[in-house]
Amino acid sequence: MKVSIEDFGVDSLGLSPDLLAALAEGSHHGLPLWTECPAKGTREDVWSTEQRQDLVQRIGQGLAHLQPPDGVQRSLDELAQPGTLAVITGQQPGFLCSPLYSLIKAAQCVQLARALRKTWQVPVIPLFWNHADDHDVAEVHHSYIQNRNLDLQKVSLAGLSSGRDPLSRIVLEREANGLDTIAALLQQNFGMYPHCEEALALLMPQDGETLPGAMTRAFTQWLGDEGLVVVEPDWIRPALTEALARIVEQDPREPLRRGSATGSIEADTAALWYRVPPEGRVAWRMHADGFSEDGTEAGLAPAEVAAAMRAEPESWTPGALLRPLVQDAALPCVAYIGGFGELKYHGQLMPCRQAQNGPFTAFVPRVSMTWVDEEAGASLQKSGLTVAQVLAGGGALEVPATETALPPVFDRIRSLVAEAQTALRAERRALAEVEPSLDTGLRRAADQMGQGIEKLLAKAERIHQNRGGKVARHIRRLNHRLMPREQLQERVLGPLEFFARYGTPWVQALLQATPALHATHLVLTIEKEDS
Repeated sequence: MKVSIEDFGVDSLGLSPDLLAALAEGSHHGLPLWTECPAKGTREDVWSTEQRQDLVQRIGQGLAHLQPPDGVQRSLDELAQPGTLAVITGQQPGFLCSPLYSLIKAAQCVQLARALRKTWQVPVIPLFWNHADDHDVAEVHHSYIQNRNLDLQKVSLAGLSSGRDPLSRIVLEREANGLDTIAALLQQNFGMYPHCEEALALLMPQDGETLPGAMTRAFTQWLGDEGLVVVEPDWIRPALTEALARIVEQDPREPLRRGSATGSIEADTAALWYRVPPEGRVAWRMHADGFSEDGTEAGLAPAEVAAAMRAEPESWTPGALLRPLVQDAALPCVAYIGGFGELKYHGQLMPCRQAQNGPFTAFVPRVSMTWVDEEAGASLQKSGLTVAQVLAGGGALEVPATETALPPVFDRIRSLVAEAQTALRAERRALAEVEPSLDTGLRRAADQMGQGIEKLLAKAERIHQNRGGKVARHIRRLNHRLMPREQLQERVLGPLEFFARYGTPWVQALLQATPALHATHLVLTIEKEDS
């Protein structure tokens, strides 16, 4: 397949002026960004051979049932060696691997790891953090498609609601969660595409599988050959808990409070970590005496909490605010790829990193892109619109009045007919002098002329209105395909329709078109090979 790329050259992600200024300077509250990526050797290798081998063994066991491609094993073999570094990105595992930016992040992770490996001449591997610890089911149990009527349709798993169980514990069932019904709906909408069966087999969760498991399976098949290693937190829980315990025992309360002044998460009230017993996870927050579990009044000192964590290493998980610190401590991470919302709370961790002498991991803004497939491209051409106009319209473009108003030629013809009828009727008396019966004949002929012209104009008007309706159809397609729910495509739609239509070449095209470092919005247009 052939893909052309256009760089809009402007911010399309809703950045604030302050954040734009910070990006121009190369940092946000002291957090290194891509312009200050660490030089070779600046990340001290504090992982022993035993720690690396244990990490690799656990990840390998987690992936073993998928029989991952050789590229995954090559990355794991390198991770076991001293000095190997990692680029990390991640996302909650959405239904049907939605939204699209999850896959875009993974592709960028592969490209950045390659670029750093080439620049530094040291092993750098791409890791995708499959956030199976998340428990907000309502955020991930659905996807959106554009159906055959070109309307946006929400497709949701049945029988799921947010609770206290992490996503890794929610096993999907064919009947209870309506998997067959959803598959039939998707087949109805996308069955005309050549790779629909392959897409459904890959992206639909299997009976007895979790949402994280479905994402791990799809991303490993798509990008495993490129060396991407998908990691689910449960697989490396002891290493994560030990990293969290070391952070807690140093009492991070004061530096976390200082960071809150410039961030997006209020540390005083945030769930800093969770204990996850069989009945569901329970949050821990700051307390005057240290930290306390929700539902209890007494606080525990930092050292006591750290000891409790080490006593039950499988039962703890960090909250959103501390997760970057835990990842950096448990994995040899030199760069993290994330959205600008993540940048805000990554930036507020700088006082904590300084206080705990932690690594200053570079933050790389994720690549943002919109895909224009052949149908959307045809709609752009037939509607006379550009991608820029559709994006600027925010998904609410309307059919222009000029598309439905009758052109002036209709009025001109009607005026000509009226003038002709008036002139003909004025000659009735003169014609009757030749033959009295011709008076009525001339009047009838004038009337019939008007009726014939009106019949012709009615046909012309139907054609015109039908064309206007086609324009409306194209605009509806563009609104819902390029700016669904008045948001960028990558935030709402998933990869299903693109993969069903184009297959693996589309994933390869996405990978090749994704830059390692980029801050403005890209538009990728799929073209016919002979165009």
